[in-house]
Amino acid sequence: MVQTTSAGAAPSESIMIRGRNSIKASNAPLVVIDGVAGSLNDVNPNDVQSVEVLKDASAAAIYGSRGSNGVILVTTKSGKSGETKLKYNGFYAMQRFANLPDVMTGEEFYKFKLEREPTSMTPSEQAVYDSGVFADWLGLSLREGMSTSHNLSFSGGFKNTKYYISGDLLNIKGLAVNDNYKKVTTSVMLIIN
Repeated sequence: MVQTTSAGAAPSESIMIRGRNSIKASNAPLVVIDGVAGSLNDVNPNDVQSVEVLKDASAAAIYGSRGSNGVILVTTKSGKSGETKLKYNGFYAMQRFANLPDVMTGEEFYKFKLEREPTSMTPSEQAVYDSGVFADWLGLSLREGMSTSHNLSFSGGFKNTKYYISGDLLNIKGLAVNDNYKKVTTSVMLIIN
């Protein structure tokens, strides 16, 4: 089970392979990237060669108690002998609210409050109404969202050496003002036989 546990620009997810095993302890699987324990946030999706999931006795046999919640094995790409290959992958996306509720303007709210309970109007509310200057709170707190991603990789090899070098820039500006997320990932894989 993979589910997103947060809204906004910064991603946060929860992964369970074998279900809930504990009330207080973590139910997250062990993530192994190229033989080293890590996090899925540590690896760029463009650099992934393969993903394997171990969920039964095989996980416990290899990784002991650390594999009791399952194991996710991630193998990243490596270079191949031959010419150098250059790859670029990128995207640009926009976000907008689809169904914003209708909200009252300052003037509409003032009239609504007068009709409902005229004696509850405070002097500061009356002063704001008399000034004629009202804040557009939705306009001040929301914006059009935007996401960009740029990934550049070089791979190749010669004689007994293979290499894979990549860099990724992810920039997300969420729908709420100041909801920003920026992530830079680099990977260098050098194999010498």
